[in-house]
Amino acid sequence: MAEVRSAFENVAGDARPSGLLRIAVTSIAEQFLSGPLIASFAEVHPGITIDVTVTDDMFDIVAAVQASGWVR
Repeated sequence: MAEVRSAFENVAGDARPSGLLRIAVTSIAEQFLSGPLIASFAEVHPGITIDVTVTDDMFDIVAAVQASGWVR
């Protein structure tokens, strides 16, 4: 319960977004993310790390995340 209370206090306070943002896109969509868009996002949200996966292979993103061991 303390974790939930702390999370609400962080949201209500001056807390800035932080953490890891994982994005999986095709090579076509990657063109729209590259350059100014990602750079401006990173400048506005310095506490967020962006992990972009570019692939044209068909894959199950949920299975890929679970296989990587990264499950929250």
